[in-house]
Amino acid sequence: MSLKLSFPRWAKISLAVIIVLLAVFIPLASAFPDGLERVAETLGVVESEPVWHAPIPDYFLNIGGEWLGTLIPGLIGVAVTAATIICISLIYVKVKKHS
Repeated sequence: MSLKLSFPRWAKISLAVIIVLLAVFIPLASAFPDGLERVAETLGVVESEPVWHAPIPDYFLNIGGEWLGTLIPGLIGVAVTAATIICISLIYVKVKKHS
């Protein structure tokens, strides 16, 4: 039995809007520390050796400059998140059909 995958129009438009916003705003946002980093800097907290090393640390890859090096990890993050949601949804639909 094959499961046909189709997405509503609003989902496709939403994904396109997310990608455009990502392309425009991610380089701007990454130039500034987030709230937790800001508080740590203000309090003088020293960063220790990480327990786990991220595959794309600080959402930056040394590819084609600052903008592209930040955009690509952002797009990878969106793709991984979307794929995870789709997989969980497919599992949920299969389980619901069998119960």
